[in-house]
Amino acid sequence: MYVCLYVCLCVCMSACVSRCLASETECDKLRERASELRRKVEDMQAALLELGRENQSLQVTTVHL
Repeated sequence: MYVCLYVCLCVCMSACVSRCLASETECDKLRERASELRRKVEDMQAALLELGRENQSLQVTTVHL
């Protein structure tokens, strides 16, 4: 009986460790993806700011024509 209980505990612990490692791997992937998306947002914000400046410059040029 004790051997059966020991085996069940070992199997449960192994399953828990496997799930924990899988969760850590998934968390690492999600952190990496979040970092990529953050960089993309920053790049888009910079591009939007540049477009706004260019638009303002063109408006000033158009007014002077």
